[in-house]
Amino acid sequence: MFVPNENAYVNLELRSYGPKSRRGFWCPVRAIGLVGYAICVSTLAIGEDKVESVVSQEKQGARIEVKNSILKSLDTVSIAAGVAGVLGEVFVREGDIVEVETPLAKVRDDEASLVVVQAQLALDTAKLKTTRDVDLKLAIKGAEVASKELQRTLDANSRAADTYPANEVDRMRLMVDKSKLEIERAQLEQRLTLLACEQAEAELRQAEQAVTRHTILSPLSAMVISIEKQAGEWVDPNSNVIELMTMNPLRVEGFIDASTASKVVAGNEAKVAINIGTSTYEVTGKVKFVSPVANPVNSQVRVFIEIENNENRFRPGLSVKATIGGGT
Repeated sequence: MFVPNENAYVNLELRSYGPKSRRGFWCPVRAIGLVGYAICVSTLAIGEDKVESVVSQEKQGARIEVKNSILKSLDTVSIAAGVAGVLGEVFVREGDIVEVETPLAKVRDDEASLVVVQAQLALDTAKLKTTRDVDLKLAIKGAEVASKELQRTLDANSRAADTYPANEVDRMRLMVDKSKLEIERAQLEQRLTLLACEQAEAELRQAEQAVTRHTILSPLSAMVISIEKQAGEWVDPNSNVIELMTMNPLRVEGFIDASTASKVVAGNEAKVAINIGTSTYEVTGKVKFVSPVANPVNSQVRVFIEIENNENRFRPGLSVKATIGGGT
């Protein structure tokens, strides 16, 4: 880098005016030289600052503004009754925070409970029948007796022909075959009894599930924001009883220019400023979704950013300012 020499200005002025003029022009000439030196050094310094500023911006990257951003809930769910009947009780109120499987309300289940009792009695009866094997034992014992009688008849005829006439022998053989069929029938009855027991168990489970459906459970962790039906009102299976809204995390929805959309991907860090009254809260979120489709009218792309709301401080519907990327 060139640095001006203040002596060069002084010597040039002295040669121009000669020795006689040295005393009269020394101070102005020296002052002019110093001023020029200062201007040159300042200009070079400003140029270096500009270069460093550009390098810094290129290194950090410019933040991308999210336009028309608004705070929303991830899910808003209307919970239906699921069954028809009279709403017996509502367990929650507006503003309550509920977890998954928390009971919200209950439809009266008097008739369904009676069906459970009947199914339980049918199951007990079926189980009792499975323990009864008298018919099978009797059939087996009858088969043994018939077989022994036939064998004695055959032995007697072998020792003395025609001791027992042929028709008697045929009758003995028929008794043996019949006793074997009685065993098969008794075994079949046992299998049918086991199947009846399993069917009774299934009917009992079905009846218990019918009772369970009368209790309305929360499908997610959320806040109760509306009670649509009160105890004592009639509800249909499609009647909305309670409305829930998730409060943590929350979603910032907005738009970015299509020209910058290629620089934004899911997982990018985002800065979100939320104004509540006179207070401004700044939080850090993550980009969760960048739409692959651009609006043909304004060339904008929709983006979703999720932020934590552990203290339920922020509310859906608030306008926010969000930016994506850039340095910290």
